[in-house]
Amino acid sequence: MATLLGPQQEAGEKCELALVVIQIPKIILVDVGVCMIMKTQRSRETKQRRIVYDTILNADLHPTADWIFQEVRTELPQISLATVYRNLSVLRENGKIHEVVGADRKAHYDGNLDPHAHFICTRCSDIWDVNDVIEKDVDWRALKDLVGCEVHECNLEFRGLCPPCRRNANV
Repeated sequence: MATLLGPQQEAGEKCELALVVIQIPKIILVDVGVCMIMKTQRSRETKQRRIVYDTILNADLHPTADWIFQEVRTELPQISLATVYRNLSVLRENGKIHEVVGADRKAHYDGNLDPHAHFICTRCSDIWDVNDVIEKDVDWRALKDLVGCEVHECNLEFRGLCPPCRRNANV
């Protein structure tokens, strides 16, 4: 059975299928004949990254880095805000989380990777998941035939007033 370069392997480890291993700072390229596998050295699992990720997954909102930092500090009092930002960047680059820019112009993070839209309140900046709006079977790549573009992903956002802000606006 062949093994490929996986997330738990360290940079420079041998890969049985690899014909060529090229090490570039922060990136390892492994040529396995048919496909090219890229792995950043920053993608290994750390205790800090696991706690940041779990904090996002367990949040009932779309948290900002500052909110995540405050939550993570209850478990890791010595963690810095820069470390939280660095881990958020790695999680985003590795496709573990999505970044959503709110009405407050801050980055908010979403651990829900299922296809869904967002409603962003323009008054309080809350972000709500809107499920069942995006058809899972829609092939967004087919837009290439319509407009000549190659679509890699689709992000659908609705903006307006959430129910609490609407009630307050009517008072």
